[in-house]
Amino acid sequence: MSDFSEKLLQYFDEEMIADIQKQVPDTTKCKVWSWDIADFSGDTYPDLAFVVKNNAEKKKLVTVYLFTDIEGYLTKIAEYEHSYVEMPLEVGIVIRHNTCFITSKIEQFNWKIKGYTFDNGFVIHTDEFSTSRIAGYTRETYNNFQTLESKEKLIDIKTDNIAYDHSYLSIPAYPKKVQEIKGISSRILAHKPDFAVKGAFYWQGDSDCSFEIHNVHYDPDYLTFDISVTDDAFIFGRCDTCTSDYIDIWFTTHPPSTDVNQYINKRIQKKKTNLDKKLIVADSGTMVISIKPGDFLEQKSTISIVNSEDNTINTSLLSSIKHSSSLTKSGYSIKMAIPLMLFGNHIQTEIQETTKEIGFSVIVHDSDNQFRPEEETILATSSFIHDNSDTLGSLLFLPEGKKYGESLNIFSEPFSSYLLELGF
Repeated sequence: MSDFSEKLLQYFDEEMIADIQKQVPDTTKCKVWSWDIADFSGDTYPDLAFVVKNNAEKKKLVTVYLFTDIEGYLTKIAEYEHSYVEMPLEVGIVIRHNTCFITSKIEQFNWKIKGYTFDNGFVIHTDEFSTSRIAGYTRETYNNFQTLESKEKLIDIKTDNIAYDHSYLSIPAYPKKVQEIKGISSRILAHKPDFAVKGAFYWQGDSDCSFEIHNVHYDPDYLTFDISVTDDAFIFGRCDTCTSDYIDIWFTTHPPSTDVNQYINKRIQKKKTNLDKKLIVADSGTMVISIKPGDFLEQKSTISIVNSEDNTINTSLLSSIKHSSSLTKSGYSIKMAIPLMLFGNHIQTEIQETTKEIGFSVIVHDSDNQFRPEEETILATSSFIHDNSDTLGSLLFLPEGKKYGESLNIFSEPFSSYLLELGF
């Protein structure tokens, strides 16, 4: 630590370095293995992150400290304990793009990188990347907790060829009346060319067609959410076969497989089919709800449901789904309430205990010319392939107290202590 303090003199004055030593226990018994200095708080001033191993600690554990400049004092905003396999250098630090990344080795061929940033008192877990070996493949996963973008990739170890590459949006659903917290994102935006699974040539940008999913909540009976679509040329189909703008909601009704071989095979053995054949669904346990907004005057919004097991429209479920549409300045909005029972018979019990993930994608069909149906643009919340449920996105039912991502207010504990001292 004494050598480390000398290196820090290039960036901080002696009083600020003394602040560090006051907040790190047993500095005389510590060794610094990794460190970096750059801005991860967005205030243009340098911040500090470093990895410390206590020589008295017999277990293979190190502590990662994050310090930032708060009103001229170097303040410890977070500390994280990480294990290592062989040596402490397996836990590393790098600060880039206003984010502090912590890399750690979990086991052989299994690494994890977590990104953190600091914003007005909140330490925010921004994103996470992991890599591991599974059945002859290298599996890479990435989750961004701010944009809600996710990626999964399978790479053949022998040939180095990409066997599976899937991008999607993870949609968190929280219990109703859950208070929003700074740093925890709940707005799902599909507004970039990456989301155009068909007709990207005809797409003129987010003002032509884009959409946002928000207010995603659930109660004991329903999953509710709103879809706000930006559309500069809304087409209302006056007949069942007429060209129109509409929305498809695809979801699975079966849990994902835990068998490794089945997991691999379902992802790499995918077939590309014509998206226009909307009633043909290969995977059993997949349903699609189609919503037509109507004309916002006389014709109300209408829906149809297709069950993959018989590829027919299911009319018995129509009355159980609540929906409405409205015209907005930039396009139209859809409000949905889907019964939880459609996602599985036991889902009400499962989501009370742990996070429940199901395949789920929202797909917006946009036509700007009713006489040219072939010039349709399709935007989706995943790199969607029509007959493969493993190309759907993700819907996460989060139980009470759980969040998608992490956000910690460093002032909450001192504030609570102060309130207790006042008698609250």
